[in-house]
Amino acid sequence: MNLIVRSKCRKVERVFLSYLECLDNECKENNIDNNENTENKENITSIKLDYQLVGKYFNRLSDYFFVSARYINNINKVEDIVVKVEKNNML
Repeated sequence: MNLIVRSKCRKVERVFLSYLECLDNECKENNIDNNENTENKENITSIKLDYQLVGKYFNRLSDYFFVSARYINNINKVEDIVVKVEKNNML
């Protein structure tokens, strides 16, 4: 169960990162980095900082679920599943 919740947290984190990337692109497209649009730049910077904090929160939350799942498996004497990736199959 914890690993399912962790994967959902990771998905939310990726969505947040995508949104931050869109904000960066919007800044560049609208030329918000210049001094004329300081109010817009401050608003977008504030939004980006908020989303970065939320993204970090979801990252830490997914880490918590990963560690707690391993801990629960350890208590129940369930071995971890080790995934071996061959170098040739990596993308």
